[in-house]
Amino acid sequence: MPCLNCGNPATCRAHILPGAVGKDIIITSDNRRKALSLAAPDRTDDTLQSGIFDKDILCGPCDGKLGLYDSHAVDICRLLGTTAEVLTTNDFSVRRDDGVNHEHLALFAAAVLWRASVSTYRELQQFTLDPAEQERFRAMAFKEIMDVPTVGVLRLVSDNPIAHEAARLAMSYPSRFTTNEGFTRAKFSMRGLLFLIKLGQTPDDWLEAITVTALGKVKGSACLTGPLFSFDGLLEVDNIRSTKYVTSILGPP
Repeated sequence: MPCLNCGNPATCRAHILPGAVGKDIIITSDNRRKALSLAAPDRTDDTLQSGIFDKDILCGPCDGKLGLYDSHAVDICRLLGTTAEVLTTNDFSVRRDDGVNHEHLALFAAAVLWRASVSTYRELQQFTLDPAEQERFRAMAFKEIMDVPTVGVLRLVSDNPIAHEAARLAMSYPSRFTTNEGFTRAKFSMRGLLFLIKLGQTPDDWLEAITVTALGKVKGSACLTGPLFSFDGLLEVDNIRSTKYVTSILGPP
């Protein structure tokens, strides 16, 4: 299958979430081969030690364009839990010496959603975008339109010190959901950060108020800031509390 962006017949291994994230998790984790069970709870392929990739969606040059956003997101994740991060009662901030490109983080989310939606990999088949959504996220990710997605970046935390550290060893692939208030969103997590992305057309005041780009304008380009979100709550909602790796570090539910 040719590249789904430009039609180039020569495709490459394109990771849905950056391969560096999976490698970082494995290096950090004491339980190396089980560390990525959070990545896809139903996965059957234990060879995916850098996360899920697809050989049939992107060519090397197009993958490289999205890789610019991937690399920036990975850099930010690597600062969590270091002296660059400050956690307060309600929010977090991460300072990066070379600055934070908030638009790139929003476009990173667009790239992840698009890659997941076009992949035919088994573990990703439950996530879908309709054709209009898929085209819009593709066009945003490849800068064919000037729109930037509505993306909130939240810090996963826990009062349990073990669970708090486990949040930085977890990643989850995109899923689509509708809130009790009727807002349609997508979410995925990556090494302590939870990305929430608006999908529907209904005004979503809460999410729009905490977008990474809006907060970036307020706080400046030196840091990333955003609200906190319960890691324990995310595990319960995603029904992955009882996977082998989670149970091994947090105990049975």
